[in-house]
Amino acid sequence: MIRTSEFAIAPSVTAARLAQQWLWKRWFLFVVPVAVLLVMGLWDLQWLIVAMMAIFILWPMALFFVWCTTALAPDAVRSSRPHSVVFDERGLVLEYREEEGFSRLNPEIIEWKDVREIEHDGGYMRFVTVAGRSILLPDAAIGKSDMASVVELFRNR
Repeated sequence: MIRTSEFAIAPSVTAARLAQQWLWKRWFLFVVPVAVLLVMGLWDLQWLIVAMMAIFILWPMALFFVWCTTALAPDAVRSSRPHSVVFDERGLVLEYREEEGFSRLNPEIIEWKDVREIEHDGGYMRFVTVAGRSILLPDAAIGKSDMASVVELFRNR
């Protein structure tokens, strides 16, 4: 059994990670139309203005909606509460600390069969479930040897 130290993830961190993931899959939706407008703008200045409107007005609006839906998602709000993660042969258990003024959150059990992949980047381990949920675990909350043990538990599921 491996237990992490207690940590909390700011909703902005969760939203930034998920927005990057979202944008990585859909980059062409932003790039292709603007590239076409910029090429058309070589012959007619009006298309260049439309391309600039897309870059400075439409893109930020689209990113705002992605940001709000991910930052305000129940999983992002729950992860902002202080909690720790326990790893064992069954899977991972998210244990939330009881805080005054907040409703009590029951521990969440996620079995290894429900974890699709584990990624590591930028100081965080990310557990992606079959349902699409992302669970972030900062490197500071778990040691390097424990991190390797968690990955081994996932592989031996």
